[in-house]
Amino acid sequence: DINESEESATELVWTDEQHRKAAMYIAPVWFLANWTYNGSLAYTSVTSSTVLASTGSLFTFLFAVCSRDESFSWMKLLGVSLGVAGSVLTAAHDSDDSDSSSGSRPLLGDILGIISAVGYGGYAVQTRLLCPRNEELYSMQLLLGYIGLFNCVVLSPFALYLLSGNSEESRL
Repeated sequence: DINESEESATELVWTDEQHRKAAMYIAPVWFLANWTYNGSLAYTSVTSSTVLASTGSLFTFLFAVCSRDESFSWMKLLGVSLGVAGSVLTAAHDSDDSDSSSGSRPLLGDILGIISAVGYGGYAVQTRLLCPRNEELYSMQLLLGYIGLFNCVVLSPFALYLLSGNSEESRL
């Protein structure tokens, strides 16, 4: 019966509470990924940051395989590796043309860039694991809105404190 299938689908549609709960788990990972990426730009070259950010797809694949959300195959690994290699080659070519300047602490910038890539991989897999596969059952806009709200209300004070220069972390 069509009414029964509509009712069962309606029961599965996410509530605001489910959106908020998923956003509370995802928001800190998203915040960390963005914070460390922006931090990497202060310490290393844009080229280096770009190359490191492109490794996010590799971490996404690895996290998806480890969480059993994705099956491993050598072809998938090859595809991800070729994508990362393409980004590396593009960045290397671009660095010859323009951005030869490096930040004040390139190793710190590179470490922050890798943490950022890990964070982006975690954020992508976390979103896939926490949200229903059927995108009609939840609102990505509402989820992202709650992630933004959570970051503004809970995590922005932390960021403002670090940016104010009153902490040891801001003196890196």
